[in-house]
Amino acid sequence: MSAIVISCAGESDCEALAELHAVSFEERWNAEAFRALLSRGGAHAYAARAASSAELMGLLLVQRAADECEILTLATLPQARRTGIASALLRRAAQDACAGGARTIFLDVAETNAAAAALYAKLGFSSIGRRRGYYRQRDGSTVDALLLRADLPLREKPGV
Repeated sequence: MSAIVISCAGESDCEALAELHAVSFEERWNAEAFRALLSRGGAHAYAARAASSAELMGLLLVQRAADECEILTLATLPQARRTGIASALLRRAAQDACAGGARTIFLDVAETNAAAAALYAKLGFSSIGRRRGYYRQRDGSTVDALLLRADLPLREKPGV
């Protein structure tokens, strides 16, 4: 994998963000949903691109308010997973949130997403609750969301 560049994403990136989101999640957000989210105060999007091709490899959308922030979505192209992209996006968003005065970061993850849960644990997130039936699957079934929290700055836990 070539080097990855993380930058802030804006309205001109909404189509590409929506395309990546569509290949990553059962419930897809369209470009208009990304535009609406980015128009809200405190919302910031990050894009991870391959330095050699400028191909969008990952995205993260965060909402900050007062001294807290919440990761609204995080996605990596299926063929680029487990390469450090999600970790780099999380570190960048957490660093920027901390610099902006945030002291706590929250997110939720499907209880069936073991790879993401392991990444979050490694970055210092701990479970604080559960949302029953939060994620809807294509077959109509649902999956619980685990609510996670970490203090900022993030403190990576070695060996997790």
